[in-house]
Amino acid sequence: MDNARTVGLAAARRQLAALAAQAAALPLRAELLVVHNPADISTADVERTLADAAVRAFAPGLDVTVLTVPDARYYALKNAGSRAARGAIVLQTDADVVIEADFLAAVVRAFERPEVQVVTGNTYIHPCETMLDRAVALFWHFPLRGEETTSRPGTIINANSVAARRELFLRFPFRVDRRFRGACQDFGADLRAAGHVTWEDPAIRCGHPKPGGWLGTARRALWQGHDRCWERRWRHEPMAGPVRAARGLRLSLTEALGRVSRGAVRVRARPVEVPVIAAVAVTYELLVRAGYLVTRIAPDAIPTVFKD
Repeated sequence: MDNARTVGLAAARRQLAALAAQAAALPLRAELLVVHNPADISTADVERTLADAAVRAFAPGLDVTVLTVPDARYYALKNAGSRAARGAIVLQTDADVVIEADFLAAVVRAFERPEVQVVTGNTYIHPCETMLDRAVALFWHFPLRGEETTSRPGTIINANSVAARRELFLRFPFRVDRRFRGACQDFGADLRAAGHVTWEDPAIRCGHPKPGGWLGTARRALWQGHDRCWERRWRHEPMAGPVRAARGLRLSLTEALGRVSRGAVRVRARPVEVPVIAAVAVTYELLVRAGYLVTRIAPDAIPTVFKD
């Protein structure tokens, strides 16, 4: 329930209702763990949201547990859920995503293949109604919604749509460190280093909102730079010189602008919007670099100014 702090309980209610309805249609036993930090969202609010979503009415056979984890944030909450889960397969998702109608069924189908031990879905930006929605859909780290249905080995893990054998979540918990996000990619890298294949299944689809409005998107770019800085510090990488930094920025901008050019028609961006979206993409990449530089100089500045 961590993301409900920013998107509100109405989004969580919608997500819980969808999960309950889909779980009720599955030919297997399932449980729902709602994990939260009581300092952010009270247990009473969680229970009220479950009642408003009619979770127990939709799925009377669904075991529902509300798990309180004080002082925990996003990845720590997920780790606590993995430890408390009783099923052989654990699905991690978030309160702010909109799962498609066959989301849970697609997860179950993925694990019918014995070679699949961990799988992540196709998370895309939804809704895509405003110019900022369309901009974020084109340049942010989530791809556009795909029409494919064939799974394949991959290197991306989306923490809002990842399922794995429970023992893998226990052996390779999400790292809890100074970063805002990014530990899901470490989870995937740790699995692959241990010899496991991480699968991407485009049939497991869910929509994810943009990271707030214009200011929220700028804030997320600064956090991204903050996280990148710490990742490079932990790898003992020196700060890039001006030539290397310029080359890296040019590559990032080329990739972002290429995505804007290729995907503008798919998100129904009007021709007049395309140069504005391109400018937003450039600004976002520059803010990522700014967050990186600020963190190099003052490691606590961004967490102090922008509380997570």
